[in-house]
Amino acid sequence: YQLAQKLTWYRAKACEIAAEIKSDDSADLTWDMFFSGPFGAEEAKGQKVVLLIDALDETVDREESSSIVNVLIRNLKTIPDGRLSIAVSSRPEVDILKAFNGYE
Repeated sequence: YQLAQKLTWYRAKACEIAAEIKSDDSADLTWDMFFSGPFGAEEAKGQKVVLLIDALDETVDREESSSIVNVLIRNLKTIPDGRLSIAVSSRPEVDILKAFNGYE
C-alpha cells in the first residue's frame, strides 16, 4: 500500500496486479508480479526502495516463516541495480538466522 502511495509509477502497476492475482498463486509468482516485474522495469531505474518486514518470527507458524524467508532469498537478486533492498526484523530464532547467514 505504501509503495503505491509514494511511487506514482508503481501505483497503476499495483492496481493491475491486484486485479490479476489469484489466491492460489505461488509466493514466487506473487513476488514476481509485485516486485521483480515492476522494479525490473525501466520506470524503476534510479529508484532506491527499502521493503521493511517487521517481526518475521511472529508469523503464525514456522512453516510460514520459512516460506517467507525462502522467497526473499530466492528472489531478491532478481531486481537489478539494488533498486529494492529488504530490511527484516526478528528475534534471533535459529532457523531464521541460519537462512540469512551470509546476507547483510
